[in-house]
Amino acid sequence: PNLCAIKGPETGTTTDPRVVEALVRYLKDGFSISDIFIVESDGVQVLADMAFKLLGYEELSRRLNVGLVNLSNSPFYVKSFPENTFLKRVKFPRLMESADFFISVPKIKTHIDCSFTAALKNQFGCNPHPGKNIYHKRLHDAIVDLNVAFKADLVVVDGIVAMEGRGPVDGIPVELNTLIVGRDPVAIDHLI
Repeated sequence: PNLCAIKGPETGTTTDPRVVEALVRYLKDGFSISDIFIVESDGVQVLADMAFKLLGYEELSRRLNVGLVNLSNSPFYVKSFPENTFLKRVKFPRLMESADFFISVPKIKTHIDCSFTAALKNQFGCNPHPGKNIYHKRLHDAIVDLNVAFKADLVVVDGIVAMEGRGPVDGIPVELNTLIVGRDPVAIDHLI
């Protein structure tokens, strides 16, 4: 999920835990998948562990018996991506390497540095480096490169309450009552 600030989903800032819960229940009930982890990394504005606790994910984790992982505190190695334009070497969490399936659950919102954020920008949270703002000087290149590194198998975009204006944190909430699901993050963002 996108947990970039301690602001609830009703503000259009963070992924609604109800969307993640529905997805977890679908995986558990429909496919008997039990080894599920909800992951996020520390950012400039918020620590992932604090976001998990204050935004309802810690409670959701206990109730549904799924793991919570702060990728900034989990083992990683540096992986090379020579074809990338900007980020030729990426800190790659071992959990991401061992995952059978990666589902990204972003939020639709505006972003002062890149117009909007949804499917492609959400992979920023897979990078365990807490000072990700250093990549903002070449944000578009970083987004592309992080999507090469962290390829989502499925994207479920939370557009229940989106955001317009001064996003990704201080914009105006807009009720869209929309979920967008797909396997191609470029196509999803093109649709938005």
